[in-house]
Amino acid sequence: MSPSILSNGNKGDHDVTPSKRYSVYDQVWDRQYGIWTKAPEPPKALSDGQQAFVAFRRKSANTNNADPFTHIELQDQRLVQFLRKVLPTESGLFSKPASIDAQLLYVSRKRVKEASAGTDLSSDLVSTVETLLSFVAEEFADVEEKLQVLPQGTIAWSLLWLLFEVGQHVEIVYDLTGEKMAMQVEGWAYAMSQKGRTFNLHGHVFQWTGVRIQKIKVTRKVLEFSKLNPISTLPVRPLSDEMRLKFIGKSKNDPNFTYKYAVLNPYGSI
Repeated sequence: MSPSILSNGNKGDHDVTPSKRYSVYDQVWDRQYGIWTKAPEPPKALSDGQQAFVAFRRKSANTNNADPFTHIELQDQRLVQFLRKVLPTESGLFSKPASIDAQLLYVSRKRVKEASAGTDLSSDLVSTVETLLSFVAEEFADVEEKLQVLPQGTIAWSLLWLLFEVGQHVEIVYDLTGEKMAMQVEGWAYAMSQKGRTFNLHGHVFQWTGVRIQKIKVTRKVLEFSKLNPISTLPVRPLSDEMRLKFIGKSKNDPNFTYKYAVLNPYGSI
């Protein structure tokens, strides 16, 4: 009987002997070509002398562009796989080479730190994560100091990004009805528009259409301001505990919301 070889496998990678007349291959579905293909090799440890990540401090000569930022390219594939699980909406982690903006990583540092405490991670990988987090902490130490000295409840334009973490729920107002809604943050960026500089925050909300729950992509923009602004007056702001409880109570008591919706996404609109 001839060996049983799965399609798109590589027989040369496996030892087929008379005592073992079959082969086993790990495969994944290739969406681009619509076929099953050989699964990638598990991420390997860094070789001697190889760096876990490389940081690039970038500043444009064009003053109309966004402020300087630090771009981090990740060379340790184990670190890449870990961060993809913790921050699944960070598109840069799925590019080649995998990368992440240092500011986004900094505001997500607590989530990354908690995930690295998992018992299934090697001590070497945990050490690498700690090194990465230590780097961004040092990178933004002066920024954190500026935030701490601001009058309570206020924010400066340049520090807006410190308020928003990927995965965090924030409060917005629905354009059509004026209702307050909870949006889950997927990312943000400083940008230029016809009205001037803006801070763009994008994410999604869940809305009941009368038939089903629908996930809707949403973007909110904050125009540049020169003086300190009360956080409570921003068109998008962190979700307070009080407002969170109101959202949960609304979704559970409103007959238009199913129990399943209240459990999976307790943040409706009020």
